Amino acid sequence: IMLAARTDRLIYESPCDGVRLPRADSAPAALEPLTTEQVHRLADEVPGHYRALVLASAGLGLRQGEACGLTVDRIDFLRRRVRIDRQVVTPTKAPRVPYFGPPKTPTSNRVLPLPASVGDVLAAHIAEYGEGPDRLLFRTRDDRMMSRQTWHGAFSAAAARVKIDASTHDLRHHTASLLIAS
Repeated sequence: IMLAARTDRLIYESPCDGVRLPRADSAPAALEPLTTEQVHRLADEVPGHYRALVLASAGLGLRQGEACGLTVDRIDFLRRRVRIDRQVVTPTKAPRVPYFGPPKTPTSNRVLPLPASVGDVLAAHIAEYGEGPDRLLFRTRDDRMMSRQTWHGAFSAAAARVKIDASTHDLRHHTASLLIAS
């Protein structure tokens, strides 16, 4: 359209000059979200204290940092809501000590509905493992804040063992596919 407008002398310059368009013949591969069965296989394969992390991520659509930073005070079991207003951030330089930071974008601050199945899993997790420092639900074996890299490593190892090609981000795609299907 801009090229035609410039050719017809309706505009002097095109704001699209220099913009590289994607090749028409290089469409991305179709995304196949994880099935509910695959999510449960992955949840059963990760270490026990991360099982609820898989199911909460898949049921709520959480990013890695949001899932790692989930605390008991952000879960309203009575009203069945989860408030996402922070995430775990791991510095790239030493010391690589994770800390709470703001979500990825301002619009990432949100309140999510808490499905009964996820609420039950989280309640059982709290009953079995309790709260960690800063009321964290998910943490390392030595009770420290878990970095996204630690979570990614544990999940990737589980996925390799059950031969499912997936990353933690695929749990988010699972949530989106459930929402679309409903």
